[in-house]
Amino acid sequence: MKDRLEEKEKHIQHKNKKRIRKGLVFTGVFTLLIGIDFFTGAFSNLYYLWTEKDQELRAFLQQDLGERLNLEAESDGVKIKIKGAIADVVQTLVFYEIEDTEEDNQNMMQNFEGAFVENQDEIMKPEGFLRYYPPDLESDINKAEKNVYHGKISLLPLTSDEGTIKLKITKLLKLIRDSSD
Repeated sequence: MKDRLEEKEKHIQHKNKKRIRKGLVFTGVFTLLIGIDFFTGAFSNLYYLWTEKDQELRAFLQQDLGERLNLEAESDGVKIKIKGAIADVVQTLVFYEIEDTEEDNQNMMQNFEGAFVENQDEIMKPEGFLRYYPPDLESDINKAEKNVYHGKISLLPLTSDEGTIKLKITKLLKLIRDSSD
């Protein structure tokens, strides 16, 4: 009886040592992974690589310079999605995606013609110049689908770190590609 109790106790101690060893190995690996992510940002880079198709917006988001928004509106078969906004002292960039759900057209918006900020006087600095970003039809993201266009517009810089931009879009421009495409 005494031998069986001793053997059972040894077995329990052996199991406990295995559990402690497994726990220490798990804790060490977990700490190593957290340390790698903290010093290199590898996991956040992988996350943005999987979730964001636009390389330029992805670069801003990885550096924590902007904010992902994912705002959507649809009207007359055209779906506009505001994907993100990046604001600094020079300008505010708004990244968007326009999908034509009824036809195979690519549409874009321009801040000089058909897109403006309703509350510009309240949240934006009056000094500054709006930059023009021509349509990038040669990028892989815009060649992937015939009815989706990914673009960006430049707005004046914001007066504070946070605010709500009331962007009103009244006109979209239809992009015409060369017949050689």
